[in-house]
Amino acid sequence: MASANRALAARIWPILGWLAKQGDKTTYGELAKDFGLRMAFDVVPGLTVIQDHCEEQGLPPLTILVVNKDTRQPGEGFLAKNRGREPDVLAFAWGQLPNPFS
Repeated sequence: MASANRALAARIWPILGWLAKQGDKTTYGELAKDFGLRMAFDVVPGLTVIQDHCEEQGLPPLTILVVNKDTRQPGEGFLAKNRGREPDVLAFAWGQLPNPFS
């Protein structure tokens, strides 16, 4: 299961990097739809891998760009609320980092 979560993270990573460059966000449902997944929460395992990686590497919390469609805020599983903010994520040069999961 861990390898499937990493594979999903590898697919999500460039999308989040692109969103950061554009100064944009996506919803869990939109992201799931991009990958042909049926439910919004199906992307959570991949996002968790990315969130953990950002935390371990001292990177801004890239997963802050994935939000609930109604609240426009990250879900309850977003743990980096006190470590970095959206401006930090948007200002970071994500395009200069290789995809750590591919």
